Amino acid sequence: ADRRDAQRRLAAQRVWGRDPFTRSASTNLVNGLNLSGILWDVATPLAIINGQTFQVGEECDGYRIVEITPSYVAVTDEAQTFQLHIAP
Repeated sequence: ADRRDAQRRLAAQRVWGRDPFTRSASTNLVNGLNLSGILWDVATPLAIINGQTFQVGEECDGYRIVEITPSYVAVTDEAQTFQLHIAP
């Protein structure tokens, strides 16, 4: 029990960003692109969009993936850049 309490105190001190257990108002659909997962690896992160995996630089339905982070994927159509967030 003491170990669990220590972990809870440590977790309460951290800034976690988006709460993965609440629905987000962020956009996860951009003209039919549905981000369903991010496989995070510093060297080779992958995004799961419309059921397929993509790396930075690859194209999906006319959009180029320009950035993959642990919390979002940035795509561009050369005119605008959009952030995709995991669907709630």
